[in-house]
Amino acid sequence: MGNPERDRARGLGLGLAIVQRLTRILHTPMQMRSHVGRGSVFKVSVELAAGAAEVEPSIEASPSHQPPLFILVIDDEIAIQEAMAALLSGWGHHVVTAGSCAEMHDHASDFTSTPDLIISDYRLRDDEEGITTIERLRSEFNSDIPAILMTGDTAPDRIRQATASDCFLLHKPVSNGRLRAAIVNLTMAAKKS
Repeated sequence: MGNPERDRARGLGLGLAIVQRLTRILHTPMQMRSHVGRGSVFKVSVELAAGAAEVEPSIEASPSHQPPLFILVIDDEIAIQEAMAALLSGWGHHVVTAGSCAEMHDHASDFTSTPDLIISDYRLRDDEEGITTIERLRSEFNSDIPAILMTGDTAPDRIRQATASDCFLLHKPVSNGRLRAAIVNLTMAAKKS
């Protein structure tokens, strides 16, 4: 409850139910150590796979044939911003990242064109929500920019709100293949309309 933004520096907040479910799926024992006022540590030991076979490259790993896009990424975690910038730039896109709507507005004066896509986390710092951020940016550019809303939240009311928004909802963790497919589908649909 004391970490609504899910700041990794303040703990991951995975929750015992999720950890227990994962250990059952993996058929592996779990150990837990907890100290009042300091937190809990969970230990899961998984056997090392013996001689894993080489895997053929998948479609997910193949280079995109999509033209470069101008993509805005809003996430309050610097590590996520950097990872998304590296991934999307590696796919040939021009990426601008920010931790909030206000921070993205500060960058906007340097833009020479309207963004092709907005990707935002659902929950940002200081009770800012991705849906509101996307709406404000669309208003700023006076354009119905396609948007992807990412969330790890499973609360039914938040899922309903996200689904009702005019954004494509992706549940975390998001694979590179799903993200790429969403980007291609959303931007192609936007060009047709």
